[in-house]
Amino acid sequence: MKTTPRSKPRVTRAPRSQDIAATVIRAFGLEPGEDFFIPGGYGSFDGVVKG
Repeated sequence: MKTTPRSKPRVTRAPRSQDIAATVIRAFGLEPGEDFFIPGGYGSFDGVVKG
């Protein structure tokens, strides 16, 4: 899984539940930091959500 955490370089690591939740929430058009917060840090899957 490639993740793109906010303000950090792209990394490759095993997916966690926070990553999946963040990707699904972003698919509904919500923005991290403005519309939702997930403690513990997270990334999102590249290529799943447009833009």
